[in-house]
Amino acid sequence: MARTTSTPETPGPGRLAQPDLPGRPCSIARALDVIGEKWALLAIREINFGNRRFNEIARNTGAPRDRLAARLHTLVEAGILERREYQSSPPRAEYRLTEAGQDLAPVLRALLAWGDRWVSDQPPATVMHGDHELDPATTCRHCGTDASSPVSLRVNSPGWDASGPIPAAELATALRTASSFPGIAPAGMGLAGPGLAGGGLVTAREAAAWDAEYAAGRYAGDPPVEFVRDIVAAARERGLRRGLYVGCGNGRNLLPLLDAGLDLTGLDVSAQAIAQLRERRPDRASRLITGDLAALPRAARYDLVVGIQVFQHGTRARAHQHLAAAAARVGPGGLLCLRVNAAGTDIEHAHRRFEEHGDGSFSVRYRSGPKAGLDIHFFTAAELAAVVGGVFGAVLPPRRHSTWRTPPGRGQWSQWEAIWQRH
Repeated sequence: MARTTSTPETPGPGRLAQPDLPGRPCSIARALDVIGEKWALLAIREINFGNRRFNEIARNTGAPRDRLAARLHTLVEAGILERREYQSSPPRAEYRLTEAGQDLAPVLRALLAWGDRWVSDQPPATVMHGDHELDPATTCRHCGTDASSPVSLRVNSPGWDASGPIPAAELATALRTASSFPGIAPAGMGLAGPGLAGGGLVTAREAAAWDAEYAAGRYAGDPPVEFVRDIVAAARERGLRRGLYVGCGNGRNLLPLLDAGLDLTGLDVSAQAIAQLRERRPDRASRLITGDLAALPRAARYDLVVGIQVFQHGTRARAHQHLAAAAARVGPGGLLCLRVNAAGTDIEHAHRRFEEHGDGSFSVRYRSGPKAGLDIHFFTAAELAAVVGGVFGAVLPPRRHSTWRTPPGRGQWSQWEAIWQRH
């Protein structure tokens, strides 16, 4: 098993010491180790209110004086508070919040709001903003949208993922897989990767799962999906040829597009798939890339960007990020052609729904089958249009394509097929 204790780190500039704690490496645990004791947090509350002297803090918190003195000393040592002398004879000091202490103000407001809602009949105090009650909103600074809905978690700590420590054998396999994929930042492997520009969009675990599927003969001999014809027709109508196929696999759909005259670069995280494809089309070997979007030049833009059954991997947030990053690769007048899982699909293998959104979309984590342990998102049509954004116009609005599984498979599998053109 992976280690189940966090490792102490040397604090960076302006940061507090990071203690060695049991369990998951976590900033919440580290923060609570410093401020989590009741009297410590209440002392910070009082100083935030302007009550900085020991007697004031003791009176307003009700803390035993000896315990309060110990907590204040700990907070000073931790860099949350500083002591300032306000009288020299006899010597008297008061407590002031450092920058780290001032940054706890939103924490206090969040605790106050939670307490008002769940444990107080009448709010004992109200936070005011000028002449009115404060009504804070949580927004994302990057995109400006509401971030109060559930968000996803990217685990950066070596040997861990969201469910807990990664078994040693699985960790070794994931690291071996990741080493062959330029631009991939494996989740839970503690490796850094760029953001929306295209890195960190596919995990090493997902890549390893696809390697196993292609090694077992996935898609061997399968015909292309009918959506390929729509892509060719739309491209020909607009005189477009040069493009990118994201998640090209071993060529089931890429090869017919090439045969139809399109000039596409193939991109896939599965080294096994790319190796198979290079054997089938050695003349295209230099245009077949193992990796995710980060393996491409940052400035690269294409007349066509194609993704068939690739943008649904991960949580809702990560699926959105991957799709948006691909859309950003489409040049002016270019086409974005995609096919993704649709909400309404009958889920075949054992799974757990861990995300359900008000628009009808949802995400599952498979517990069995070829994607066991992986997260998959199922889109709605409106959701797709919102992610792609207003800079695109619909050439083929999202169209549902449903396929009934062949027994012993059960139920139907639905996908959205859509083509958009960048204005």
